[in-house]
Amino acid sequence: MNEKTGLIAVGMTISGKTYRVTIDNGSAYTWLRKATAQGWLTAHPDWERGTGAVGPSNMRMADDGIEAAGILLRIPEAQLGPLRLREVGALAIGPSNKNWDFIDWYSQKNAVPVIGWLGGNVLRNFRITIDYPKHVSYWLRQRESDPHDLEQVGLTLESKHGQYFVAGVAIQNGKTTVEGIEVGDQLLQIDALRMNAVNRAAIYDAMHGKPGEVRNLLLERNGKRFRVPAKVTAF
Repeated sequence: MNEKTGLIAVGMTISGKTYRVTIDNGSAYTWLRKATAQGWLTAHPDWERGTGAVGPSNMRMADDGIEAAGILLRIPEAQLGPLRLREVGALAIGPSNKNWDFIDWYSQKNAVPVIGWLGGNVLRNFRITIDYPKHVSYWLRQRESDPHDLEQVGLTLESKHGQYFVAGVAIQNGKTTVEGIEVGDQLLQIDALRMNAVNRAAIYDAMHGKPGEVRNLLLERNGKRFRVPAKVTAF
């Protein structure tokens, strides 16, 4: 534990090797270092689910390119001591478009170097008690992980002054998952949900659904509005 920041790192074992990750209840989703994840994907290519943050994994909505280039993956099993985590969804991120490494910066706030953090998609499944003086955590499972949390319209969004723009179109199996939309298009509406004064959780909910379902999107490009029927994809 870093006593100045309050961040707590734990050992997470994946494919027989243990890595340090942070318990981060302020983050909606699990983010990990891309360079580390690429080693897993070489051995387990079926873990990769697409390129481009979607749904709750698209939690920063910044303009630095990190999320649009991130790799979505689902780890079948990871261990925290004797505790087994199943179907762990994560976004594996690399440096920004200005070569700034978010994980390097984040790691410096921890007592030990970490490869990322466990976010809300994992933590919400447990009641976690932390004994700070003894540096011990207790995890009581409340539910199983949701393997469908990233069944979403495949758009990576960027937020600017309360407005939302397309930062990337997610790719799966070498193909774009939404046609007719370009980076820079402004997203104005998802079905009946207007994008003015809306929170991010509402956006994730509106883009979520069963694979193959259609969400009708209203966008604007160069001052012209247009509609696109976009299918939900299972990432």
